[in-house]
Amino acid sequence: MSIDRPEIFFRLIHPKEKTLGDVILERHFPTAGMRQSNISPNKLASIASKACLIPDLFFSVARFNGRRLLLNFEQTSAVYVQIPASTDLEHIMKVYNLLDKNLIPLPTSIIDDGEFLTLFWVLKTPLYRHEFYKVYLLHKAISSVLAVYKSINSHLSVDFTTRLIGTMNSKKNKIVSLARHSGRVLSNDQLESVLFKRFGADEYQKLQKHAMIIQELLALFSDRFWTISQRPELFEEWLIYFGASMAFFCESKQLKTELIALSESLEIKPWIKIKDQYDDLITNIAENSRGGYLHHQGVRLELNRENWLDIISHRLTITQCEIDTLGLYTLGEVNHRNPSFQPALHKVHTIGSNQFVTTEILLMKQA
Repeated sequence: MSIDRPEIFFRLIHPKEKTLGDVILERHFPTAGMRQSNISPNKLASIASKACLIPDLFFSVARFNGRRLLLNFEQTSAVYVQIPASTDLEHIMKVYNLLDKNLIPLPTSIIDDGEFLTLFWVLKTPLYRHEFYKVYLLHKAISSVLAVYKSINSHLSVDFTTRLIGTMNSKKNKIVSLARHSGRVLSNDQLESVLFKRFGADEYQKLQKHAMIIQELLALFSDRFWTISQRPELFEEWLIYFGASMAFFCESKQLKTELIALSESLEIKPWIKIKDQYDDLITNIAENSRGGYLHHQGVRLELNRENWLDIISHRLTITQCEIDTLGLYTLGEVNHRNPSFQPALHKVHTIGSNQFVTTEILLMKQA
C-alpha cells in the first residue's frame, strides 16, 4: 500500500533512538553545482514537508560523522536496492514474486521517482560502523537477485543517496512518491539468513577481515591524529593500506573520493593544494588495487598477501599498548577479544574537509 504521511517512513529509516551521526542532504544546482548539508535525523520529516516540489533534493540512507564517506559511516537502519522504473502496472508485483522465489523478505517501502524504484528493507536493529560489510553484502545479495531488472550495482556502497519524497525529479518532471509501505522490519535472524544463503563462509569471512582492517586503521589514525604529521614519509603508505582493503567495498570512483578525503586529513590541507602530489597515487590505487597489486615508486606491491598484516604493523610501528588499548586485534594478529571493547562506540576522527551549507540554501527555489 502507499501512504500519504511520509513522516512514518522517515521515522523508520532514521529513528530518533540509538542514533549516531547525521543525515546528509544534497542538491545539485544548475549554476552553483553540488551543495550538501548535515542534519539531525529527527529533522528529516520536518525538512521534507518544507521541500515540497523542490527539484533534485537527495538524502542519505545511512548516517555519517562528517562527509558522506564509507570512512565516516556511523550507522544505518535500512538497506536498499535501486532498479529502473517501469510503465508496466505489474512491475512491482513481478519484483515481489522474484524476491519471494529467492527467499528474500519483501521490502518495507518503495520510493518511485519516475526514473528509479528504490526498495528499502528497514532493520529492527541498526548496523553500526564495524558492521558496514553486512550492509555491502545485503546490497550485493539483493542486487544479484534483481539483476534481471538491471539493478544499479554502483550503489552498493554505504554512501548511497536517494530523492526526498515530495520533491521533483527534474529529468522526468515527476513528483517523488512513496509507492509502497508495509511497515515490516527485518530482524537480525532474517538478515543473517539472507547473507548465509547467498554467500559462502570464505567470502563472508574475507570481507569481515577487510572491514576490521579498515576500522582498526581508522582507530589508529584517529588516536595518532595530532602526531601523525611528524611522519609525512608514511602518508602514501596510509593511503595504500586503507585503499587495499577499501577496494573490496568501493567502486573505483568512490574509492578515489574516499582517498582524496583521507589525503586532506593527512596533510590538513584542501585537495586543491595537494592534488599534484597525490593524484597519480590515488588514481593508481583506485583503479588497480582490486586486482591485488600496485606499481609504486618502481616497486610492484602485492596487496593483501600472506604477510600483509605484518608489513602494515611493522611500517606503522604499531605497539602492543595500541593493540590492547584500541583493540587492534586483526592488525596485531591477536586471537582473543577483549569483552569490554565495543567498536561501535569507539570514537574516530572525521575524515576529509567539510563544506556544508545551511538547509535553507538547499531549499531555495533556485541558485
